[in-house]
Amino acid sequence: MKYETFLKNLAAGKTAPIYFFFGEENFLLEEAINKILNKYVTPGTAHFNRDILYAEEVTGAQIVNIATSYPMMAEYRVVVVKNIERLNSEAREMVLRYCERPALQTRLVLTAGRIDRGKKFFNNLMKKTEWIEFRPLYENRIPMWIINFVKQKGKQITPRAVQLLQAKSGNSLRDIANEINKLIHFTRGKEIIDEKDVEMVVGVSRKYNIFELWDVIGTRNFDQAITVTRQMLEIGESPIYIVSMLTTYFVRLWKIKTLLKAGKNKNEIAELCNIHFYFISKYLQQAAAFSEKEIETNFEILLEADVNLKTSYQKPHLVMDLLMYRLLKHHNN
Repeated sequence: MKYETFLKNLAAGKTAPIYFFFGEENFLLEEAINKILNKYVTPGTAHFNRDILYAEEVTGAQIVNIATSYPMMAEYRVVVVKNIERLNSEAREMVLRYCERPALQTRLVLTAGRIDRGKKFFNNLMKKTEWIEFRPLYENRIPMWIINFVKQKGKQITPRAVQLLQAKSGNSLRDIANEINKLIHFTRGKEIIDEKDVEMVVGVSRKYNIFELWDVIGTRNFDQAITVTRQMLEIGESPIYIVSMLTTYFVRLWKIKTLLKAGKNKNEIAELCNIHFYFISKYLQQAAAFSEKEIETNFEILLEADVNLKTSYQKPHLVMDLLMYRLLKHHNN
């Protein structure tokens, strides 16, 4: 099935009981999953009628049991099983048997990355399901994808802006979509995104991103941390995302300090922390800039900021300014 046919059928409510999505273009694949979820699962019933499973964490019996359960206060339930290439042989057999007589009240979505179509399991699965292969778009098809994606957001974009956006963002649809979302935020009240908008947003966002923020925090540069954070917020970056990524950063510093205490050398730390050798010296310096007590306190500070962003009436930029102060200066007072 072509992706366009899937979208047309979905809009008309003509969906299959089982879909098999696979391929290397993960952004479009995830988008297809979300379209099915948005079609059949309402926020009020999502807890009962939406299940996102990972093949490496469930058995075949669990998949079948969940898929055959009845929805609550809705016509359908949606069950998504990701990474099915990781199912063991027993689970694969159970999934194939389910495909023979699927539950009509369920929309089951099975996903995988790149597959070997010659393998018996995938060959049989493609015979029993509606399947779509998500291949990376050719470079010359990306401009039209950009135009359509922007149109879905309720705006238009000029040809020169499309060209510049692709040149600055590359050919990753996920990266391009992220930049478009920032452009939508930046151009509120404006119907057409032009070349100047792309220069302003994509140019800046390439300079001021989460990795830049990690670096200035790692050198305890408070003034620059404020500048970078405010710029990221200005171009539409989510403050909750920033807090989440800062937590990831301090988890990494904590792990580095723990490995150093255990006597691990630079190469071992790089491998265990999944850090490219080129960057490990920088991370070692940044880990040395914070004591274990400071990192522990920073976890509490980050959690508090996350709660405030989600539950309080404080303006996000004020929460983030205070966060930078508490992370970088308050310890010294």
